Amino acid sequence: MAQQAVRPRLSLLQQDRSRKTRKRLIAAADRLWRDRGFDDTAVMDVSHAAGVSKATFFYYFPRKEDLLVELALASAEHVWEEWEQLADRDLGTQETLKVIVLAIARRSQRTPRILLARTIVELLGLAGQWQAVRGDRPDFHKLFSAIFAKGKRKGDIPRGHDIDELASILTLTLLQGMLYWARHDNAEALDTILWRRTDMLLKGFLARGSSR
Repeated sequence: MAQQAVRPRLSLLQQDRSRKTRKRLIAAADRLWRDRGFDDTAVMDVSHAAGVSKATFFYYFPRKEDLLVELALASAEHVWEEWEQLADRDLGTQETLKVIVLAIARRSQRTPRILLARTIVELLGLAGQWQAVRGDRPDFHKLFSAIFAKGKRKGDIPRGHDIDELASILTLTLLQGMLYWARHDNAEALDTILWRRTDMLLKGFLARGSSR
């Protein structure tokens, strides 16, 4: 009986240590990449900064690029938290989208452009296996689906519209907008680019539905 009681506790401790190790690796990579850049930071550098071995790094992340995805998902989780604060407020779909899209722009532009571009290219390359990579964590598609579902309930979006399709298109549109901004130093402000794309897409989607 004593052994049975200890095993779950040990398992919980191991899980907690595992989460903390992952977080240390992600935080270390973020710091180093901002200072040195992605290509000039080796796996050993990240491991050393996180206080773990190189073997431990590869136990959690088979590729250095996997950390880019983790940082992107962490950013999406923060924006999801902003959405949760808005979810119960009596805001229209367009107004809600503007708050969220500007929050995405604000977080994204804190990342060095070259690192943001590298992250988005990695995300786009994972499109075919994204569900397995994401797991149950929130991403932009889940975020926009939730916003559009609320819009349907409020009557902002006609019931016959496919919110999953709209969320998918908006996610891709915004990623492409961020990639454009990251690769062009003379581009307009990121919030301007992302909101213009969002507004045009939403109006076009609703107009297409009303003309059927």
